[in-house]
Amino acid sequence: MVHDLTEWEESIGWSPYKIIRKFDINLRMHYCMKKMDGVIAISRYLYDYYKPYTNVIMVPPTVDLKAEKWNRNRELSSGEKIHLVYAGNAGFGVKDRLDIIVESVIKHPNMQLDVIGMTKENYVSGYGAFPEGSNNIVFHGRVPHTIAVKAVQDADFQLLIRDSNLKNNAGFPTKFVESMACCTPVIATLTSNIGDFLKDGENGFVVDNSNLLDDVLDKISKLTPSEIIKMKESCRSMTSFDYREYKSTFERLFN
Repeated sequence: MVHDLTEWEESIGWSPYKIIRKFDINLRMHYCMKKMDGVIAISRYLYDYYKPYTNVIMVPPTVDLKAEKWNRNRELSSGEKIHLVYAGNAGFGVKDRLDIIVESVIKHPNMQLDVIGMTKENYVSGYGAFPEGSNNIVFHGRVPHTIAVKAVQDADFQLLIRDSNLKNNAGFPTKFVESMACCTPVIATLTSNIGDFLKDGENGFVVDNSNLLDDVLDKISKLTPSEIIKMKESCRSMTSFDYREYKSTFERLFN
């Protein structure tokens, strides 16, 4: 029996339901997983944790880079106005810090942020009041997946800002994988083992304590279209998330 392990859930609170949930999570993660014949770990965190106990391989989210929907052979371009995108369900601080992104982007009138998957009303209900003077942020709500992928392809950068916690470090963001598949550089915090793939200044930018999001956006605002296109080319040359790259890795499960 092999388990495909993609996350380490957390249960916050002490209601009867939460107590049962905590017991269930701890039983599965601290006992059951260690008894498996094998574990497919989505992140380095999970790989390192289970390596002493069972046969474990590390495989991030994968895609078929030859699929037409990624449109990787298109002519890559960038305009005078820098287009940013956030696509997904933010999770209201538990997962993605869209509030931090919004507060930084509104300071840069030469940028536009397209939020895919949420309405402005969703944002307010999750994060509170929307900042004033944010005319460069456009909410598109939920759209078909093909349209969301096209929005990522049309952007210059996708934003992925997360707090460092158990849930985020044990998982691996599919947003990052899909953005690379779309040839779109990523601005991200180094949760999970994103740092194995994100090369600062080459296929995106790292946000950390010494390189704040405001600083990164200032740097991006000074990039020329040709410099942004060069970063998109770097994403296009990356094949680390194509499923074909992991054939020999999966074979180790059965040796």
